Amino acid sequence: MISVSGIHKQFAELDRGGSWLRALVGRSAAPGLEVLKGVSLDVGRGESVAILGENGAGKSTLLKVVAGLLSPDAGVVKVDGTVGAMLELGVGFDEHLSGRDNALQACQLAGMTLAQAQDSLAKVEAFSELGEDLAQPVSHYSSGMVVRLGFAVMTATQPDVIISDEVLAVGDESFQKKCITWVESYLAQGGTLLLVSHSLYHVQRLCSRAIWLHQGQVRASGDVFEVSQDYLAYHEKKLSQSMQTVAGEALRLENFTLAVPDGDCWTDAQLVAETQIKGGNAEHSLRWQLGRLDGAVIGSGSLPCQDHLRWEIQLPGTWLPGNLRLDAWPVDADGERCGRTQRRMVRIPGRAREFGTLRLPHRWLGHD
Repeated sequence: MISVSGIHKQFAELDRGGSWLRALVGRSAAPGLEVLKGVSLDVGRGESVAILGENGAGKSTLLKVVAGLLSPDAGVVKVDGTVGAMLELGVGFDEHLSGRDNALQACQLAGMTLAQAQDSLAKVEAFSELGEDLAQPVSHYSSGMVVRLGFAVMTATQPDVIISDEVLAVGDESFQKKCITWVESYLAQGGTLLLVSHSLYHVQRLCSRAIWLHQGQVRASGDVFEVSQDYLAYHEKKLSQSMQTVAGEALRLENFTLAVPDGDCWTDAQLVAETQIKGGNAEHSLRWQLGRLDGAVIGSGSLPCQDHLRWEIQLPGTWLPGNLRLDAWPVDADGERCGRTQRRMVRIPGRAREFGTLRLPHRWLGHD
C-alpha cells in the first residue's frame, strides 16, 4: 500500500538577513536543515505500522510526505489507494464553516458524491457525538471537538490507508477508547494504518510493526514489541547519562547478572547484583530500588556498606514482557545520598497483549 524509497527532505534555515548579501556576491544559498536522510519503508495491505522517535526525528515530516502534503527533495513515494490523513489539528477544515458543512466538504473531497456525502452526515453526527455543536463554526471548537469531527469523517469515508499523527492522544478518555475500538475493527477488515504516537500503549495495541526514526534516519525496524522496548531502553540510558553527579565517590555496579528462565516470560526469576564500593565507611550504606520505567516502585532495600557487596532479588510469579530498572546509591548515616546513582536496565523478553507488570493467576467462573 505504501512504498517509500530513499526519501530526503530539507528545510531552509531561518534567514538572518544574509540572503541579499549572498546573492550580491554570487554565493549559493546557505545549506538547510536535513530532516529526512534516505528513509525507506514499505507498508503492506492490512498492516499497521508505528513510527517512533524523539521530537525532531522527522516523524511528522515523513507522514506529510507520504500523505502528499510535502514533496521530497529526493526519493520516491508510492501510495496505492485512498488516504485519510489526520495530522495537525484542524488541517483541512475551514474554521468559518460549521462542523456539518466541513464534514460534507471533507466527504466530497474523499471522493463521495454530494448525495453520498449527505447520507454520511448521520454517521458523522453519531460517531462524533457533537450534537448541536455541529451547527457551530469550527473556530468555536476545542481541540478535542476538532478531533471528534475529523475522526468521525474518517469513519464515514473508510479510506484504504489511515495516516495519523498523535491524534489518539487528544480528547477525553472515553472518546479515545471509542476511536481505538473503531481502528481495531478497521484493521480487522483489512485496513492499513501508519501511526505516529509517543504513547507506547497505543503503539503496542494497534500496531504489529514499528520503525524507529533517529535524527532523520531509520535506526531500527521490526516487531513492535522489540522495537518499542529498544526505544524505551534508549531513553532510560539517555536519562541516566544526563543525571548530575553529586559530591562524593561514585558507586560502581559491576558484574550485574540475570537468572532468566527459558521461554518468553519470566517465572520466579532472580536478579543478582554485585558491586565494589570505594570511599565508604561503616556509617554508609547502600540503597537499591527496582522499578518500572514509568517510575512505579516494585521493591527496595538497604545493605550495610562493605568493600564488596552481592545481593539477590527474587521476582516471584510470572512477569510480562517489558523493561525494569535497578537503581543503587550510597547514603550516609542520616540517610542522605552521598554518591552518584548507578542504574542498570533489566529487559524481560517476549510479547503479550496483556498490560501490566505481572500476569496474575485467574480463572473464569461458570454460572448455573
